[in-house]
Amino acid sequence: MTEALLSLARLSVTSPREGMRALLNMNLDRRVLWPAMWLVVALSSVLYNVAMYVAPPSAGTTPLLPTSPFLLAALTGGVLVLSVFALHYLGRMFGGVGGFSGSLLAVVWTQVLMLMAQVVQIGLLFLSPGLGNLFGLGVGVMAIWLFVNFVAELHAFRSLGLVFAGIVGASIGVVFGLSILLAIVAVILGIDPQNV
Repeated sequence: MTEALLSLARLSVTSPREGMRALLNMNLDRRVLWPAMWLVVALSSVLYNVAMYVAPPSAGTTPLLPTSPFLLAALTGGVLVLSVFALHYLGRMFGGVGGFSGSLLAVVWTQVLMLMAQVVQIGLLFLSPGLGNLFGLGVGVMAIWLFVNFVAELHAFRSLGLVFAGIVGASIGVVFGLSILLAIVAVILGIDPQNV
């Protein structure tokens, strides 16, 4: 199982569209993909906090993400769920052919690959925080490249440039939607929205 997963990960990194095609051919059900997403969210949150422990931010700087594992998991989960719906409905709006399960799969698989990279990054942080952070930056760029290719394969789009532009636009929409959601939650809980 582990060997097959690593083989699929290698294929996805070296030939993203082919890797996505292989995943789509597995016909994974939503009953498998949703729990997989929550597992990845939980593990990613834990690993982020491990990374913060191994290489804490320098004094006077504020971490970009919440340090509470539960808050980070809730934030990550919310972003990913919104991303799945945006990827599906916007993709179909622009003539894409991918189904909802495929959109869920693309988001989950991207996160699985990032989770693998997070493990490597933590190992590098033990050796050198600078090297680990540089690796993290490279992984971020790679994640964008992979996701653009996954979306292109899922929806049978030809232009990677247009897919990238669409993802940027959708990301802005997701952030806007999440901001509204957080503001509503803050009002319900009686918290000042500026502190959220």
